[in-house]
Amino acid sequence: AQKLRLLSTTLVDADCSLSVDKGRLLAPFRANFAGGGTIQGNFAVTPAGNKQADLALTYRSDNVNMLALSKDMGQNTLISGTGTSNASFSSRQDHWEDWKTNVNGNFSCAVIDGKIKAAANNVAEKTETSFKKLSLSATVINGIASCNDFIFKSPFCTMAGRGTLSLSTLGINARLILTVA
Repeated sequence: AQKLRLLSTTLVDADCSLSVDKGRLLAPFRANFAGGGTIQGNFAVTPAGNKQADLALTYRSDNVNMLALSKDMGQNTLISGTGTSNASFSSRQDHWEDWKTNVNGNFSCAVIDGKIKAAANNVAEKTETSFKKLSLSATVINGIASCNDFIFKSPFCTMAGRGTLSLSTLGINARLILTVA
């Protein structure tokens, strides 16, 4: 497809070929983000008896223009810089929404040389914070993402943290330690 809108993201020059091997649907994919950067990976579905299916997703994104991506996704808080990410997820599902409590896997991302830009409430001026690195990795077990290595490095401070995120409730339990440079 020349242009594809997927998960609030515009992808261009997208390629996905479907095949079936021993009852398993395979969908390798590759695309470019509209503002710059690439994503490639695989999606697979395997029947697991009754009405269940095993889903698997792996991907890698590289050289992503984060400001263009943030704007494309319609985010109120914009992040600029160059981003990369990797993920490998699997889930056994009876219904589509089951992934929120059944997903397992790993995820990591990093953005370098960026800015966080946000419009302050009730203030006409926009605020922005420069950073050298924003990164984290997480392990997901039964829909609970656990991170032990969140890092935000700016010219003035470093924040290091860890915590959990429930994908079903979006509840966050986290701790950050701020060190002023």
